[in-house]
Amino acid sequence: MAIIKKSPILSGVDGRHVDALARRVIAELRNKPPKEFRERVAQATGWLIEKAMSNDIFILEDARSELMARGLSAADIVDHCVSDAAREMGRQWADDEASFATVTLGTARLHGLCKLLTSDWENPSNLKPNASVLIAVCDREDHLIGPVVLADQVRRAGYSVHLMTRAVPEKLLSKLTSEPFATVFVSCSAEVSLENVATTVRHVRAKMSRSPRFVLGGPVIDCVDDLLERTGVDLVTNSIGLALADPGRSSEMVANC
Repeated sequence: MAIIKKSPILSGVDGRHVDALARRVIAELRNKPPKEFRERVAQATGWLIEKAMSNDIFILEDARSELMARGLSAADIVDHCVSDAAREMGRQWADDEASFATVTLGTARLHGLCKLLTSDWENPSNLKPNASVLIAVCDREDHLIGPVVLADQVRRAGYSVHLMTRAVPEKLLSKLTSEPFATVFVSCSAEVSLENVATTVRHVRAKMSRSPRFVLGGPVIDCVDDLLERTGVDLVTNSIGLALADPGRSSEMVANC
């Protein structure tokens, strides 16, 4: 029998962690969209970027029809085309390839398209009992495309969702005391908003005998360290699966990452 040597890269690594990593890699490969779909999304996204950033008239219903005629569902457009287009517009502005006015126009159109695509949803048949999520965009944050996309994805996962913008502490506390929410997702794009996040979390926990679980996500987690300590939230992640998992399970999943 041939002896398979263990890679020196994995030398000293616990076998259980190797197994966990292997399972994650296999899961990622299994869930990877087929090449034909990726190419279709890329072409549709390219069209959307060009159309949204042009000076031509942009009719939301026509854009939706054009994208869906390319064999994409509303969920495909929200999850892939709108998200990728917003990311590319941001890159063009950062690299001085597009003006602030052009990018502002383009992202406003993307936001409108995203709202159009997610406005007709109905309570799903798989709606989980007592599973309500509040998505909060704190004050001083003006990004809205990401939270709208997130809200749609969480709804499709079977949760009741409320999206709150300009979520100052008093406004958020009022909502949490009037309706039961198991989890609060706090969307944050920049370090300048972290103090607002921390103040909001402290305020809610000081006023409520039983505070909901706070999960912080958004672009900020890729560029700032020690977010748990700085904000006081329970979990920092951009993974919807981790964010929606129960606290015990999410801790186990984080440990295995």
